[in-house]
Amino acid sequence: MLTDHVVTSQQITTLKMLTDGWVIDSPSHRLIWVPAWLRAHFCHPPTSFAITPTGITTLDLTDFVHGKDWVKCIDGPAMISM
Repeated sequence: MLTDHVVTSQQITTLKMLTDGWVIDSPSHRLIWVPAWLRAHFCHPPTSFAITPTGITTLDLTDFVHGKDWVKCIDGPAMISM
C-alpha cells in the first residue's frame, strides 16, 4: 500500500529486522525486505560495522526514499508526475 509517510536518511537512527525479513523503523513502517540468504550478516542502523567469518552486508541510506517519493530513485530525468 502506498502511503504519504516519507522517511529520509537523516530520520533513520534505529531499524529492526523482523523474523520474516522486513526491516522496520521505530514507528513500525516496513521499509525494505531482506532475502533470507542475506539476513545472517545484514548490518543496519544503529549498527554500522560488524566482523563476521563470511563477510557483511551493509545498508547505505544516504539517498533513501519511501512512500510517494520512491520515484526519486530513478537515475536520470524522471518522466513521472504526481
